[in-house]
Amino acid sequence: MKIKIKISLCAAIVLLTLRVYAQPWSTLGNVITGAELLGANPGSSGSLRIGTIPALPITFITSNTPRAQITAAGLLGINTGTPNQLLTVNSGNVNVQDFIVPLIQNNGYMIGNQMTMWRGSAGDIRNIFVGAFAGAANTTGNRNTFLGWQAGTANTTATRNTFLGFSAGQTNTIAENNTFVGFQAGLNNLGVGTATADRNTFVGSNSGFNNTTGRENTFIGNLAGAGNQAGIFNTYLGCFTAINLALSINADENTFIGHDAGHDILTGDRNSILGAQAGEFLTTGENNFIGGYTAGPQ
Repeated sequence: MKIKIKISLCAAIVLLTLRVYAQPWSTLGNVITGAELLGANPGSSGSLRIGTIPALPITFITSNTPRAQITAAGLLGINTGTPNQLLTVNSGNVNVQDFIVPLIQNNGYMIGNQMTMWRGSAGDIRNIFVGAFAGAANTTGNRNTFLGWQAGTANTTATRNTFLGFSAGQTNTIAENNTFVGFQAGLNNLGVGTATADRNTFVGSNSGFNNTTGRENTFIGNLAGAGNQAGIFNTYLGCFTAINLALSINADENTFIGHDAGHDILTGDRNSILGAQAGEFLTTGENNFIGGYTAGPQ
């Protein structure tokens, strides 16, 4: 009887040795059933491998509770045994430590090897940047929200900006308290010196497109105020209002409401224009009120 037991034990040890290579393993308290524990062949330089030869999953268990599983198809599930994507996380949070600007630490979420979401400056959790290159140059800027490809990509120290859209606020570096929403809204908003290009609100595709130093403007509509460069305290509401792109607009304190209202304005100040195409051909002048469809100089 003793001889048979010894032979059986030796046979078991030989079988384990055939399947477990590399470093020694202790099988005390562990169970290997229906799977294989593989390692590098003895004397080879290969790394340790743990896996299955038949089409079976690998389940990771702690405290006798399944915690993660790799299916036979290679899908990884955390807190789930039925993952349906390459990674499935169930009933829990995912934390990325040091979730900061990619140019410094490369920590965040990537799609196609491009950073797509991170929070910005080291130690500052008040930023959120979503989109390839969004907020890429940020250093000490905080309380910013940039969403879109290259949104706020040049921002360095500016704070309290919200840029939503493809290339929205792309060249902004130090200007603050701006809200740009739409394709390339506020694209060229730069801010040079103190309190320039601050507190602007541009909503609409290409709205405020050419604004560089103008401040405290409100442009709403497709290409609204797209020609404005340094004008301040203006309110342009409507598609193509104050859109003259041939020359830079430096008009101040104007209120234009309506499609194409004040289309060609260049330097006129303190004008009020109300109506579709009203004041469309006005290029200069001050303290005017023009109201009605196509009203104003022709």
